[in-house]
Amino acid sequence: MKYLLFVYHNENQKKNDFQKIATELSPIVDSEDIKYIYGPTHVVFNFITEMSQGELSIYVDMMSEEMGDFKYILTPTPKTISSNMDPEHLKHLMDVRSTNDEDEPSMYFLDFLKENFGDINKSVCNLSIDEILDKIKEKGIQSLSKQEKDKLDNYSQSIKD
Repeated sequence: MKYLLFVYHNENQKKNDFQKIATELSPIVDSEDIKYIYGPTHVVFNFITEMSQGELSIYVDMMSEEMGDFKYILTPTPKTISSNMDPEHLKHLMDVRSTNDEDEPSMYFLDFLKENFGDINKSVCNLSIDEILDKIKEKGIQSLSKQEKDKLDNYSQSIKD
């Protein structure tokens, strides 16, 4: 499913906070071609994931708690949208499945992270909760990496609260 995630920070938070959010989103995105627009206190992501809105909301809530309680709006990407932003920017943001023209800069999500924020944290768990549980079922809990255990612990803590 395609989603729009609007993230808003307080003015005293840094641009680097967006990198943390982007890094945490990257394992759940089903394509490298996530679209984005950002400003000094906000970022809008448009991406595709197999997560339901409820699961994704829990995931983003956990991110918010870990990163300083940012505010967000999460919604399925609508078929039509109205905006006063530059029409080319809006077209770029909303067309998550398109490829870029040669004269446009690369907007691939991972390229964006590298260009704007340096190296991406490679120690992020790329498995979904279901995949982690399947791995436990097939190979046992001892087969989990530290990142997989942490992700499972965070998820389980979020559903207890």
